[in-house]
Amino acid sequence: WKFTLWYPSACIFARIDLHKRALALEIVLHLGAHKTATTYLQTLLHRNAEVLRRHRIDLAHPRRLRPMFRTAPRPRYATPLKQRIASRAWALEQVIANAGDLGRDRVVISEEQLIGSLRPIMQGRGLYRDIAREALSVSAILEDRPVKVMLSIRNYDSFFVSAYGQMLRGSGYLPFNAMLRRNLLEGRRGWPEVLTDLMRLLPKGAELKLWRFERFARTLPGVLSELLGARAARDIQPFNGTPLPGPTEAAIEAIEARVRANDIPEPEEIRRLFRQYGKDAGYQAVSYTHLTLPT
Repeated sequence: WKFTLWYPSACIFARIDLHKRALALEIVLHLGAHKTATTYLQTLLHRNAEVLRRHRIDLAHPRRLRPMFRTAPRPRYATPLKQRIASRAWALEQVIANAGDLGRDRVVISEEQLIGSLRPIMQGRGLYRDIAREALSVSAILEDRPVKVMLSIRNYDSFFVSAYGQMLRGSGYLPFNAMLRRNLLEGRRGWPEVLTDLMRLLPKGAELKLWRFERFARTLPGVLSELLGARAARDIQPFNGTPLPGPTEAAIEAIEARVRANDIPEPEEIRRLFRQYGKDAGYQAVSYTHLTLPT
């Protein structure tokens, strides 16, 4: 930084100019939710990175953000929650500042973990009960910046089935009955409560764009237009496939057969059963009615 050493005043003005560029950025926050084709959207945008660069759009998705979350400076004596909030706020601020340095016009931040994880939902605490705390990192860096927040919601039946499949894949076996009973009868929390908590965190003037997962195929062009702008959205090349396919009826039956035999499979074995009885092999996706409902 010889520029800093020899021309300190000029450097200060240069930094002010970069800061102004960061403030002038269009910020779009895509917050999921989980199990609403979020991974598909992130993969689609990542595959079209050159299109985004051509339209002066910076993209921050989990593959970029989560390593930053892990390595960000944290307050030494803070609680784990406060450390997590601080590290995420730092990473988001770095992303926005970097986009300004690169002369981008828009930054798209897509990370569903900013509103919480699936684990508390699987533990029966209701939908994103801790969003008011988990999303503090978002409100901390937005201040009065203009921002568009985008969120997809999903019918409860298919949401819980899909979330259950992901939990099996990552954390191991839990009876579907227990998970569903805790959420529906004890959690007593749905999308209206999630949206109410989220709106309280956003700065004045923020836009909140919602769409239903069930209409994703029809609304995808509109979603991309809101994320990227109409011109960039027209240049996006789609792809076929599901990055994280859900379980099939045959896979669930194979897992439950092992459980009845007192041989509860570990997550690695569950993932193997998912592959063996996957949709690619012609097996039918598991449905809400296929799983035993709580009594």
